[in-house]
Amino acid sequence: MTYMSLVKSKLHDISKHHDGFSVLSLNLLLQVAQHTKKSVYNSEQEKLCIEALKTLMMSNTAYALLNYLSQEDISFKFCDLGDFASAYDHETKTICLNEKILEFTNKPAQEALVLYYISHQIRRAWQANENFGAYIATSYGEFVQKFRDEEADTTAVQIQIAYELKNLGHSALWYLILDSFALELALEYSEIRDLDLSLKAEKKALKLIYAKWFEDYDYLSECDDRALIAQGLEGDEHLQKLRVF
Repeated sequence: MTYMSLVKSKLHDISKHHDGFSVLSLNLLLQVAQHTKKSVYNSEQEKLCIEALKTLMMSNTAYALLNYLSQEDISFKFCDLGDFASAYDHETKTICLNEKILEFTNKPAQEALVLYYISHQIRRAWQANENFGAYIATSYGEFVQKFRDEEADTTAVQIQIAYELKNLGHSALWYLILDSFALELALEYSEIRDLDLSLKAEKKALKLIYAKWFEDYDYLSECDDRALIAQGLEGDEHLQKLRVF
């Protein structure tokens, strides 16, 4: 049995029950994404995740995150998330995507949204593994503040990933961010990086948009509501303790 056929066999064993709640290993998905050019998939869930990963790996920032997470037993699954589009479950190390995405008939829009939410949640998964933000909070007040730190950090990194992909001719993620609350942040990041692609300018741009994230008071309020869910204080039982987005 060849290396790729072994990988595909393992992937099939994991995803053979396509009931919308199948768990897909990030490590195996990455192996398929990196080592095959053929579009052969066992399920729509598998296809959407692998195609998103193929795009994300073109970004240096996303590539580093994905390689780190591939060693941390991270998984994907599509499931019922109610009104939320995605979530990270740090207890099971699972990136969750709303199963309603599978019902989309507009395939380019479907693929762009999966890319958008995975690019967000891989940073969330990194934060959990690094005990960043609210994972080390010792009080409710500290949890809320550090949860904001998590969101600001995730937004900044997602913008960086989108910018890197845009410069390589893959603009879908960038345009989705421009259509979100992060429009002004993305434009300010781009303004700095368009003039200077050095590492120093990159760090400057990230620090700037991280700081300016806290100036959007409407989004801060929304973020605080999600902090209550992450603490298990509000939300449907199956969403409690998740980093929903």
